[in-house]
Amino acid sequence: MDHPESMPDEQSSNKQPGQDKTCDGAPGFHSYVNRILDKVAERAGVSEHLTSHSFRRGGAQHANGVGMCVQWIFDRGAWNMTATNKAFAYVFNTPSEGHKVARVLSSRHPDQVVAPLSPNSFDSDTQVKIRFVAEALFASSVGLETAQYNSE
Repeated sequence: MDHPESMPDEQSSNKQPGQDKTCDGAPGFHSYVNRILDKVAERAGVSEHLTSHSFRRGGAQHANGVGMCVQWIFDRGAWNMTATNKAFAYVFNTPSEGHKVARVLSSRHPDQVVAPLSPNSFDSDTQVKIRFVAEALFASSVGLETAQYNSE
């Protein structure tokens, strides 16, 4: 990957100076993840703008969905407890409620588990895009000498 200082500054208009930098002034981990996501998503034809924040929120929602203690989620997310309302909205206003409403409107039980679609049910162009994203995401865990560490 290119160092951020040698890349065009496409997103600078949306960010405050130093927002993605560590205290010593070097680019931070979030900046690196965001650049990788931009490159992979663009090549895969993903129109949704993803950032490292997308995964942090998804992780908090997942932890809530599997019944983790709310205090643990807040502690792990390093949320300031004076901003509890923000944290509750962030974790508990999730797509989960939207999915339940959609199930009811589709004449299903709100807690019914819907089986994920098989990749074979998609057209060939979509299958190619799915494989591309999977290969990009798991490139570092395929073809390893120790079989148990492979994601294949």
